[in-house]
Amino acid sequence: MTTSHATPRRLAPHLPALLGVLAAISLTAGCAHKGLGTESRDVGSAPSGGHYSHAAPSSSSSSFDAPAAPHAEESYGGDLDGGFRDDAAGELAEDSAVSSRQSFEPEPRKRPGLGTSYGEHRWSEVRSVSFQRGNAGSPDAVLSMRYNDHDGVRDLASARGSAFRSSAAAEVGPFRMTLLDGSGRSLQGAIVGGETYAVGEPGQRYMIGIENNSGERYEVVTTVDGLDVIDGDSGSFDKRGYVVEPFTSFVIEGWRTSDASVAAFRFSSMDDSYAGRTGRPRNIGVIGAAFFHERSRPDYNELRRRDHADPFPGR
Repeated sequence: MTTSHATPRRLAPHLPALLGVLAAISLTAGCAHKGLGTESRDVGSAPSGGHYSHAAPSSSSSSFDAPAAPHAEESYGGDLDGGFRDDAAGELAEDSAVSSRQSFEPEPRKRPGLGTSYGEHRWSEVRSVSFQRGNAGSPDAVLSMRYNDHDGVRDLASARGSAFRSSAAAEVGPFRMTLLDGSGRSLQGAIVGGETYAVGEPGQRYMIGIENNSGERYEVVTTVDGLDVIDGDSGSFDKRGYVVEPFTSFVIEGWRTSDASVAAFRFSSMDDSYAGRTGRPRNIGVIGAAFFHERSRPDYNELRRRDHADPFPGR
């Protein structure tokens, strides 16, 4: 099992007031939604900087490797009669056919806009903890945010008629999700048609900041481009998540590769994105976080007191 950890700290009302926060988080097992106990592992603290804690670079090997670039091969050599020739004339005819085809075939058009690539490995140690969801299939809150490059957001705003500058953050109740740059600062954002968009650049590293400003623990299941950030499969409420303690925050720096490392989130072209390279491009451009409350735990001290209650305390 995998998780991420940092030290809890009470948060100020706004993200810019956060300095050097280390988050206490843990990864819960997928059976949590069935009401079963799960275990979690401790993580070491990471050096702090900016508004959130950061993980130091790591060269740890990965059990969840980046996909290989897809490629295709074409073969030519058939003559006009449908046969194949090995002589020089046949080779010349083949070269001519290839040259003619290449001169008329247009270059494949790259899809515009940003995706998220499977970046370099970074140190991010985690631990597992026990957590039981109070409601397995229904999260208490779901946050989502879209992202694109400057041109893409501008074109969308032009098509919809208006845009308003904002920070790259989504918030509901006590929960907040913010896209941060490599230094822990909020990315620039825009509100277009009621949706919040983060504005990024190709090659730029980003992180997902999660805040829990409530007095209870919550499990957070997070996706990028429709893919779960822990196992890389299609996002679902049934997936394992990170556990965030009351009044704390933490950052998710990348796709989890092991108990000690992640592959950094980096903006990329659509074709070079992790979802695109693995044949799942449909949901590129959106990030989500679902929050689940914890089932009430028994007060064992109170149970112990009741077990030792004296029916005649005045004797």
